[in-house]
Amino acid sequence: FFWISNTEQSPILTSSPKTYTMGSFLGDRLTERTLVVFWATWCENCKEDLTELKELSQNSNDKGFSVVAINADKPDLIEEAEKIWAQTGFQKEFISDAKGVWLNQLSIDALPTYFLFNKAGEAILRFDGQVDWKDEKILRIIFDS
Repeated sequence: FFWISNTEQSPILTSSPKTYTMGSFLGDRLTERTLVVFWATWCENCKEDLTELKELSQNSNDKGFSVVAINADKPDLIEEAEKIWAQTGFQKEFISDAKGVWLNQLSIDALPTYFLFNKAGEAILRFDGQVDWKDEKILRIIFDS
């Protein structure tokens, strides 16, 4: 499991002994590579990334890649989240984590945060902070790990 953090002044890559699984929660949403994105309405970097992720998702379906979005807003912002989500053009609905259950279990303290899960629901990669989804190095990490 590798953890890439872009929330510091320069990117940090560390390996972590901690194992994250979401297999039972994600269930039939899991593909060969499932990218779970945690986002919120107040997070400008999240909104920018969602647009790029839609394009990546559309161009990578044949590689067994999918995106699952989990919104971290409180219940009073869900309507706003739905508007923003509709603007992204994703066909799937996002999941709400208004109570912060997954944020706490996965120790998320910055948004956006991404986890890449394999078909078994085991995390193989974590990204903290905004990601350039067109960067060839990032794409190799996702599809070749």
